[in-house]
Amino acid sequence: MWTIDTMLEKDPPSVRLLLQLSVPAITIGVVCAIGLFLVDKAAHYVQEFLWVYLP
Repeated sequence: MWTIDTMLEKDPPSVRLLLQLSVPAITIGVVCAIGLFLVDKAAHYVQEFLWVYLP
């Protein structure tokens, strides 16, 4: 069972472990940013179609 006492007894994570975990985090962030950029561009094209070409 996890308690404050058992958590305090553990050693803090090493620099090597933190660097290893930061690579997937940065990759996920970049992929999400690219995905949001593409969604924004698609929304722009849909808006342009609806307001310029459709009426």
